[in-house]
Amino acid sequence: MPLRLPRSVRTLRGMLGAVAASKKPKKPTPRRLSKLSAVGDEASKAARRALLLATLDALKWDMTRVANALELATNADVIRALKELAPDEYAEAQNDGRIQRGRRANEG
Repeated sequence: MPLRLPRSVRTLRGMLGAVAASKKPKKPTPRRLSKLSAVGDEASKAARRALLLATLDALKWDMTRVANALELATNADVIRALKELAPDEYAEAQNDGRIQRGRRANEG
């Protein structure tokens, strides 16, 4: 007859096995983009940047009108896109007053 362990030892062995099995697995390494995907991402970003800057120039940097023209929810979305796609132009526009913080001077 095989040796039978006491219930408390069997329970403890089961709990230890469950703890060991619940360790988080290692994160998989991120997949590398194919050359085709990388070129597509770059082209997409360049096209979005060109459209944003052209619209800003055409509408004289009126953020509300630009947001409407590009079908963005608010002018904050225009600024967010500008920071992401054209950070140098964003900094330049802040320095020369085309983009200002807070309310406009002519608003209530």
